[in-house]
Amino acid sequence: MKLQTLLEQPSPIDMVFVRSLESTVSTLSQVRDRVRTLVISCSLDLVRDILRKAVQLDMRDHHYIFTNLDVQRLDLEEFGNVNFTTFQLVPPNFLVKVRISIDDGL
Repeated sequence: MKLQTLLEQPSPIDMVFVRSLESTVSTLSQVRDRVRTLVISCSLDLVRDILRKAVQLDMRDHHYIFTNLDVQRLDLEEFGNVNFTTFQLVPPNFLVKVRISIDDGL
């Protein structure tokens, strides 16, 4: 199921909260006592802010699932033992070489 589809449908389970965050982390305070698992689609800078806010609000026992594929670029030690999941499509040392050829004879 695509993330956009999840965002448009009400959650069938009250324990899972799916929301696309654009610029605020106030949502954490609002859902603190209602949900335990959050699927979050946001920018890398906002991931950092959310994890910091989770530490401040003592929400380390919640589970955060980030759809941003660049989360591994953050210094994760800064956030202590916050429980979160992220995804990586290629190994960190994966190198792609691209050869570009221009044919002027078209």
